[in-house]
Formats: sequence, C-alpha cells, structure tokens
Amino acid sequence: MDFRVPVGWPTPADWWVRENLFWQPPPGWTPRAGLAPPSKGWRYWTPNPGWRKATAPAYRFIRHWARAAVLLGVPCLILAVVSLVVDIPLVAQVVGWAFGTLATGCVVVYGILRRRITRGVLDEAASLAAQERRERMVHEYQRYRRAVG
Repeated sequence: MDFRVPVGWPTPADWWVRENLFWQPPPGWTPRAGLAPPSKGWRYWTPNPGWRKATAPAYRFIRHWARAAVLLGVPCLILAVVSLVVDIPLVAQVVGWAFGTLATGCVVVYGILRRRITRGVLDEAASLAAQERRERMVHEYQRYRRAVG
C-alpha cells in the first residue's frame, strides 16, 4: 500500500510508511501544529501495483464469474448489432435478452464477491499491521525503560 499525503503535510520517510502501514490517524490529528487536517473521509492508504500481485490468489476462485459474463455478453452484443442492421426473429431477440440478463447477473455477482474479498483482505492486512505495530511499540518501550533505568 502507498501512503497518500494530505495537501500541505510533509512527506513521511519510507521507514515510517513501512512501520505504520494501515495506521489511521484520529480525526483532527496532524503531524505537527499549524497544519490543516485532511478533508473528511480522506483515504490515507491506496493499493499499489505490488498489492495486486500479492492479493491475486484471493480472487482466483471468482474469475469464472467474469469469464461467464464475457461469454454471455458477446452473443448478446452480436445479436444487438445484427438487429440494428437486419430484422431478426423474436426468438433470437429473446435469446439475446436472456444472454444479456445472465451476463449482467454474472457481473453483479462478481462485483459483490470482489468487494467482500477485498474488504476481508484489507481487514486482515490492517489487523496484522496493527498487531506488528503494537508488538514493536512494546519492544521499543521496554528498550527505552532499560536504557533510562
């Protein structure tokens, strides 16, 4: 994931981005006084090309819905184009509408499943990042206590 820097904020160091992956600042928080907070609903994290490669296996089992939509949509499109040029029988028109309806259904199912998978993958990644951040903070605090004690 890439960190999206709000307008006017300083760009964080690469190490900070790696160590704070998925961290969401509390509302109104700014990295230093005098900076404007980001607009409401600001998305701090956005997927990068590596994200697609890393998450591709999670989407593998829903690819057949996308393929089915294409396979059903092509005959529908062909029949629609042909019907613009030639008068086709009612049966062919009904078949075209049926293919189109089925293709649309496949697209809808694919979209719903993709959204659910994405949400699950993001939640799991954010949870792992938060756990690692907590463990790192505990370790760093213990190291600080040993250093000053």
